[in-house]
Amino acid sequence: MQNFVRVFLAFASIQFAYAASAEDLAADARNKINLAGKQRTLIQQVAKASCFARLDDEHAKAHHNEAAESIARFDRVLTGLRNGDEGLELLPSEQPEVLAALGEVEAQWAPFKDAALRSLEAGSGADAAFSRLVSTDMKLLAQMDETVGVVQTMNSASGGIDPNLAKTINTAGRQRTLVQQSAKAFCLKAVGVDPVSSARQQAEAVQSFDAAMKALVAPREDLVAPSSAIAKNLGRVDAIWQSLSTSYDAYDPDAPTASEDAAVIAAQNNRVLREMNRIVYMYALTQ
Repeated sequence: MQNFVRVFLAFASIQFAYAASAEDLAADARNKINLAGKQRTLIQQVAKASCFARLDDEHAKAHHNEAAESIARFDRVLTGLRNGDEGLELLPSEQPEVLAALGEVEAQWAPFKDAALRSLEAGSGADAAFSRLVSTDMKLLAQMDETVGVVQTMNSASGGIDPNLAKTINTAGRQRTLVQQSAKAFCLKAVGVDPVSSARQQAEAVQSFDAAMKALVAPREDLVAPSSAIAKNLGRVDAIWQSLSTSYDAYDPDAPTASEDAAVIAAQNNRVLREMNRIVYMYALTQ
């Protein structure tokens, strides 16, 4: 009888370890989709903050700090997605498809990062570096977006999570990027960088955000319905977003309050980002 008990307990412990391992893989999969998705946001946040440092001289140091912090965060997460990071709760990636996609991002990130850092320095080279930055950010964003798709597909399978949940995390995560992209394009237009193209990019980002917000609130069949807590937070995001949209439309670069108005837009923009980030983490914790 004692032998049977020992065997039973040993078998039960193995089963528990397997269940815990499967749970860890699922949590890692959700986390990877979230953090890979946020890399898109950081690309746009670097470009946005670098631009606002030129638009809003009074708060230039704060914008410089935001860009520098975003660069450091991107570096850490990119390494963590490949090699794992205990602090970020990331396991190492092993799928060849994911590793190859991360390699493509790494190749484009290096010159983008160099341009971003140089654009924040004082001196004659800063303007040229800023031009390189804003001429390459969308190409890097497209590569990162493609990589997020690979991470979503591969980790949905390996982590055993609902593909609809994976897509919802990605969709909600992309809202963070669109918020930053809309502000970046607004700023580029305001400082005179290709105003027509920048205005078009801003309008497209706003339209994409609005469409995705509707899909998250009243989801299609391929997205999961929000919990009551998530729905409440989505309502809060929408209210702040509508205020930000109004500020975009009301901005006048020739007004005496232009600098103050730009600072308000920057603050509203990051408030939407923080609230949307909270929602993405809520989705990522969904079992």
